[in-house]
Amino acid sequence: WYGDHRDLHLSLRRQRQMCIRDSYNPAAKEAVLYYAKVMVGSWGYKPTVYAKRMGWLDTEEKVTIEGQKLAKWIFESEPEF
Repeated sequence: WYGDHRDLHLSLRRQRQMCIRDSYNPAAKEAVLYYAKVMVGSWGYKPTVYAKRMGWLDTEEKVTIEGQKLAKWIFESEPEF
């Protein structure tokens, strides 16, 4: 019974890691935009503009390597995300 739970946890972690590595993955982009929205608060910036200025999204709104690192940190620190 423990093996099944650990196998499921491991496969979810692998899936999440694969999502982070894929710059076209919507989960990584969603995490980056979520964080950008939290950071801009009431400043009036759009989250996409802020994320681009921070280097998390490129001009085509694809997740950059820095954005992938941020998404990984979010996924690791926010298990329910």
